[in-house]
Amino acid sequence: MAQQQNKQEQDIHQLLKVRREKLSELQNAGKDPFQITKYDQTHHSAEVKSLYEAHEAEILAGRAPLNTEGMDEAQAREALNADYNERRAIMDAQPIHVSIAGRMMFKRVMGKASFCNIRDLQGTIQVYVAKDAIGEESYADFKKSDIGDIYGVEGYAFRTKTGEVSIHAEKMTLLSKSLQILPEKYHGITDTDMRYRQRYVDLIMNEDVKETFIKRSKIIKEIRSFLAGNQRKEIRRSRIGIHMLFDQFHRFRQKSHSQHSACFPPTISKDISVYIMFFQISKIDERHTTQQKH
Repeated sequence: MAQQQNKQEQDIHQLLKVRREKLSELQNAGKDPFQITKYDQTHHSAEVKSLYEAHEAEILAGRAPLNTEGMDEAQAREALNADYNERRAIMDAQPIHVSIAGRMMFKRVMGKASFCNIRDLQGTIQVYVAKDAIGEESYADFKKSDIGDIYGVEGYAFRTKTGEVSIHAEKMTLLSKSLQILPEKYHGITDTDMRYRQRYVDLIMNEDVKETFIKRSKIIKEIRSFLAGNQRKEIRRSRIGIHMLFDQFHRFRQKSHSQHSACFPPTISKDISVYIMFFQISKIDERHTTQQKH
């Protein structure tokens, strides 16, 4: 067991060494990605997909869908291929040029053409990278890239034969070289301790976790906006003894019969409740103080 673990550690160290050697080669060739401090991004992945679908619906509005009824398998395949080529020619005559940037999460190299998936703020989009389109030198650099590298992609949107909206790359720019190895795509992060200590890795690999944090951030933002809009004051408190403060807050909420207590439903999560405690709720405080005096 110990020998197997040592072998795995040696393999990881070797892979990390290879990534640093690739970075050194890029720097020696005058292609240091860390020297790039600005990249002009025009769209996000979800925007590209919605923009292309709307553009496609407008251009192909009068085109009837292909009917393969009565054809055998070979005839249907040939008819579908011809229909796709016609649609593609019509769409490519009025292309939508885009520029996106994101982390490469998947790569499949197939000779003179490759596919990769780029994930950005809004999701993931497939990119078609061809040697003839980006040039021999750029394609050679792309083939040496690793999962986790951050790329800028310039090109035009199109739909593949499988129906997926993708980007046909015309220029690939390496914006940041990933020197660490991401966890496996399918197994993800199974170590709970790593998930909490290296939250950034968890956010990269798990879309559900990322969505949870985005929603949490929006909820807290709305609570802050609502309370601040009603003349409440935010007070920064130490997190020492936060559980005691949480219990005191709920005891106070149960005792208070003010109409403002409706702002705090019993189902509210603990972290949001603690966040609300950081606000001085003046009207409730005044009501509570008046009740004590009488």
